[in-house]
Amino acid sequence: MTARQSSMSDSIKSIIGDLVRCCGEPYVAAPEVIELLYTQLCSSARQLISGLRSQRLSLENILSIVQNDPLRLARVVDYYRVLDSGYGEDGTLRNLEDDEETYLSMIMLKGNGLKRLMNLSAQLKIQIADEDRALLPRHYAPFVEGRRLRLERIDRKITQLSVDEYLKFSKMRQSASLLTLVKPSTRRAFWRWISEQCPDVDSPVDQSVRYPSSLSEELRVLVHVLTGDLLHVIDLTLYYRQKLGIELSSPLTPVELKQAAHMKSVKFAASKIP
Repeated sequence: MTARQSSMSDSIKSIIGDLVRCCGEPYVAAPEVIELLYTQLCSSARQLISGLRSQRLSLENILSIVQNDPLRLARVVDYYRVLDSGYGEDGTLRNLEDDEETYLSMIMLKGNGLKRLMNLSAQLKIQIADEDRALLPRHYAPFVEGRRLRLERIDRKITQLSVDEYLKFSKMRQSASLLTLVKPSTRRAFWRWISEQCPDVDSPVDQSVRYPSSLSEELRVLVHVLTGDLLHVIDLTLYYRQKLGIELSSPLTPVELKQAAHMKSVKFAASKIP
C-alpha cells in the first residue's frame, strides 16, 4: 500500500469510527469493528464500480446499477429528499455547506433534485415509490426496525450526556459521513480510492486524474449510498440483537456485525441485472 493509499484508508477508518460512535456506541469503536466495516465498505465500493465498468459516473448509470437493490435505490431517493428539505437526520448533507463549491452546487439543486430524479427514473422505467414507507419491499422490514432501534440507541446516549458532551456529540454527527471526503481538497483522492477497489474491471478510474467539479453531485450520491451500506449493516445488527434479547446500548461486536453483513448479502441480496 502506498503512502497515498494509506492516508486515505486512515481517513476513511477515522470516519467509520465516528459513524459507529454516532450510532449510539457507548465507547470508542473497537479497532476490530472499524476494520470489519472498512472491509465491508471496500466490498460495497467494488460492487458499485464493477457495475459502472467503463461507463462514466452519472446519475443515470448509478440508477441503472441500483435499480434492483431496494436498499440502495431508497438511499438515492433519500439523498435528494434530504437535499430538497435542507436537512437530514444526522445533519451531514446540511453541514457540507462550509465547502463553498459544494454549498453553491447544492443550493442550485435544492427543491428540484427529487423531481429530476423521478423524471429520470421514469425515462429509465425504474419505479420509485412516492412515499417513504413504500420504498422498501415488505420483507425488508428488519432494516426499517433496525433504523428505529438505531435512533432509539442514539436518544439513549444523548440523555446520558452533559451539555458539553452533547455539543461535541452533535458536532461529530455532522461530520460522521463519507460525504466529508467529497470536498475539493480530498475528492480526487477519495474517488481514486473508490475506483481502485475494483482493479480487475475497466473502471472509470481515469476520471480521478482530471476530475471535473461538475461530477461532484454524482459522486456525492454514490458516497451517500456507500455510507448507507454501512448503516444498513449496523441496523440489521441491532434488529437481530433485539431478537436475541441483547442489550441495545452495549458495544457492537465484530461477531454480530459479521453475521449481519453475511445475512444482508445472502437474505437481502439484490436481484441480478440481466
